Amino acid sequence: MAIDVGPLCIDRANNTGPNRTVVAKPNPSNAAGTITSVCIWAFPANNISGLEYAAFSADGNNLTTNGDTDGSGLTAIGETTHTSAGCDFTAFAISTGEYIGCYFTVGEIAIVEGGGSGMWHVGSTDLIPCTNTAFGFIATWDISLFATGEEPVTGRIMSSLVSAGGLVGAGGIAGQGGGLVA
Repeated sequence: MAIDVGPLCIDRANNTGPNRTVVAKPNPSNAAGTITSVCIWAFPANNISGLEYAAFSADGNNLTTNGDTDGSGLTAIGETTHTSAGCDFTAFAISTGEYIGCYFTVGEIAIVEGGGSGMWHVGSTDLIPCTNTAFGFIATWDISLFATGEEPVTGRIMSSLVSAGGLVGAGGIAGQGGGLVA
């Protein structure tokens, strides 16, 4: 199953400024795995730079990072998608129920200031990484930050090969006439 986390990455009517750690509450991660792509919408007139992403767990309004992009200093202009495959950042871990967040030093991220599902934030501080740190919460805001990724495949390949006769049976590891064991 593909991982997805965060609200839609769309243009929004408002914005919030730099030097702020923000975390999107809507749509927590649907599975554990690795984040490989993040979409952010930089407010049109104010491109973002000094950008880093992280996965956050929450205990009330106390948040902890569990994986991040290692302070990669990315930039964003309008709708921008960063990927690990494109070497924009090193893919990072996320667990089921965790949230996507970011910090940036310049620019503004698109937000909605009413009707949203919630956003944690701390101004003037880079909290990537952080441990059990108190964040403010705005219940009606959403930020344009959405991530996707992949679940680990450990075990699925092996069981698929076994059930298809690839490791046992005729020609397989323990089979007859070929494979790894004759």
